[in-house]
Amino acid sequence: MEALTAADLDRIVDYRNTEGRPFHGRLGVLLQHVLTHAVHHRSEIATMLTMISGSPPETSLLVYHLAATGQKSRP
Repeated sequence: MEALTAADLDRIVDYRNTEGRPFHGRLGVLLQHVLTHAVHHRSEIATMLTMISGSPPETSLLVYHLAATGQKSRP
């Protein structure tokens, strides 16, 4: 990511969805989509867990990174 320039992020990428339908979009927008899509699903799972058993433990990438690098104990 650090090596990407503004021109890289503006580059148009051709792709197909899971049904094979062709699309195109700017690389920067597609990368943002990957992040927000993952957050969307994480929030759905957290909501489901909250409904059945109360609030789940922290699920952020930062908390995972801190635990994985020994900077914070796992919950």
